[in-house]
Amino acid sequence: MKRQGFTLIELLVVIAIIAILAAMLFPVFQKAKDSAKASTCQSNMKQITLAVLTYADDNGGRLPGLNIFMPATGTGSTIGDLNGDPTQGALYKYLGRSRGIMRCPADARWRLPTFAGKDWFSYCVNSYTTYIGHRSDGTYVGGFTIEDRIKSNTSGPPLSWFPRTSKVVYLVEEMTQNLPNQQGQFINDALFHDIDCTSDRHMGFANVSYLDGHCGRVPGKVQQSTAKYPDGRYIFHP
Repeated sequence: MKRQGFTLIELLVVIAIIAILAAMLFPVFQKAKDSAKASTCQSNMKQITLAVLTYADDNGGRLPGLNIFMPATGTGSTIGDLNGDPTQGALYKYLGRSRGIMRCPADARWRLPTFAGKDWFSYCVNSYTTYIGHRSDGTYVGGFTIEDRIKSNTSGPPLSWFPRTSKVVYLVEEMTQNLPNQQGQFINDALFHDIDCTSDRHMGFANVSYLDGHCGRVPGKVQQSTAKYPDGRYIFHP
């Protein structure tokens, strides 16, 4: 009579083989998932930057201010700002009235109770492309006054200040804190400046977009004011 089914040892061997294969394939699947999120993130940033350029075309060649995602008083830097109305942001009508495009799929803060039911964004404006960080003569401004910040909230400088747009980083993924600090501020807000650091949520790198619309990536956990390329050039204020 022929034996039916598997013995216990055979079954255990099959289970062990499946477990080994799963352990080998899991990192591959995870890497593919992470790569897909990074690609979607870059697509978001590209669409946002192209919307910025369209905005400039419609506004005398001037870039939007730090109100790109929220109203002028809602740059995402305070608890109250997270309740700002994104439909009042400078770019809302240029983004196809989409709120999801403001968020990186790898940015998991939306799962936190602190952010539940609030509109927020994953991308910051490099201060070099604002009145806070860039003078008309091309020099970089390390510090800024409250007046600089107020001006930059609602208006950006002329695009003509940046003749080499393919070299100028515009949007940046900033390193974030999940909870507000003692001043009630969330890091990140709409401004990427000074000691602010890049995120490392894409396999140790952060995505960036450039003022000509193309995207790239830079090392994670580097500061805006000091980060340099291997050849010694500054990344965020060329």
